[in-house]
Amino acid sequence: MKRSQTDDIDTRLLQIEEEKLKCFQKSANDPDAQFLMSLLPFLKDIPKHRKLMVRAKLQQVLMDEQHSITSVGIYDNSSDSSQYSVFQQLPEDDLTHYVTQFNPN
Repeated sequence: MKRSQTDDIDTRLLQIEEEKLKCFQKSANDPDAQFLMSLLPFLKDIPKHRKLMVRAKLQQVLMDEQHSITSVGIYDNSSDSSQYSVFQQLPEDDLTHYVTQFNPN
């Protein structure tokens, strides 16, 4: 390879690494990403044959919340980092419903 091609490749690889670092730093400061990562050890402990069911249940909870937010309009757009205020407005029984519905075994 010619020297300029090597330099171009090295420059592009460096750019990619810098982009990866920015993404990593961004996710390290994201409380939602931190929460999801905190669940990872528990997900890894679930037997392989049950993981698809657990993932489907988690996705269903998220879809239910999205539907709840769009149909009821419970959305707080007061800050740059938009936040959902669903749990503040749900009765305690509804929260218990989500917790008791999740059974990975």
